[in-house]
Amino acid sequence: MSRLATLSSKYEHYSAALQGLVLLYVKRGYPVDEVHKWLVVNVIKRWESRLADPPQAGTDVLVMKTQYNLAWNYFNAHRLGDVIFGYWGEWLKRADAGNYNHEYPPPDPKDSRVSDWGDPEVSQLHRWDLRETNLFNSKVIVSRKRTRNFLDLTNLWKKTVLENLEELALDDVLTHVATSGINKRPELHDVNTLVVGPRPKKPKED
Repeated sequence: MSRLATLSSKYEHYSAALQGLVLLYVKRGYPVDEVHKWLVVNVIKRWESRLADPPQAGTDVLVMKTQYNLAWNYFNAHRLGDVIFGYWGEWLKRADAGNYNHEYPPPDPKDSRVSDWGDPEVSQLHRWDLRETNLFNSKVIVSRKRTRNFLDLTNLWKKTVLENLEELALDDVLTHVATSGINKRPELHDVNTLVVGPRPKKPKED
């Protein structure tokens, strides 16, 4: 929608292009209500900001890829990220202080990657700390992919059939080449010899 707004010189051109975009998404199997919701929410916003500078990159995004399902309407991806990053941050604080319990257990001594976490003799330069990355500032979002429809299945069947036909044709060519190389070529008789008879033999000169 942002590209169409930038390429359109008038609002009526932009509106006509969006109608084609909506039909394209609907034909490809996206939910009709969801597509029209995108249109209503973004149509004016994209047109008014078509010539504005793009926003600067902010926090990183962790994408949970899934498909359209009503169950995701009751799922809060931001809360999931807060729970995961909150637990990791609290565990790292307790690991620095050596304050472990059943909820925040100490690292496995058999795991060489974290077994020396509380050892003060180990240099910080040789230890990778998650807090030094930008992961704790990341935002978790859900990316919904359209579900598979009958057109996708027919395209898959067509692709499978064509691949099998190509393999069978290649096998026939290779078999024919191998057979022609083994079998002796048939001896063809001279038609002129059958009509006028054999050519008289001449003695060879020294």
